[in-house]
Amino acid sequence: LDTIKTKATQAAQDGQSLKTRTMLQADINRLMEELDNIANTTSFNGKQLLSGNFINQEFQIGASSNQTVKATIGATQSSKIGLTRFETGGRISSSGEVQFTLKNYNGIDDFQFQ
Repeated sequence: LDTIKTKATQAAQDGQSLKTRTMLQADINRLMEELDNIANTTSFNGKQLLSGNFINQEFQIGASSNQTVKATIGATQSSKIGLTRFETGGRISSSGEVQFTLKNYNGIDDFQFQ
């Protein structure tokens, strides 16, 4: 994505000719195809992770049966860039559930719950 951003910035400069802009666009198109390929083929244990099909998957995170977390990973194809999200909800006990909402998170920096 950084390379695509750099090439788009280069193409926007006034000093570029039509030929160099066309070459930069061809590079961007190739990189976006690679991004789509990664999104459509990345899998773990037979489950596609980045295609938008990883929805409400439950993971055991503790020793007790009620210590689970459910996660959804949004689609990461080039047409979805900027819309990608990671959602999770965690069940604390069998008598209730808790939902986390991350506000003002930039999607780049690490975060942790305490």
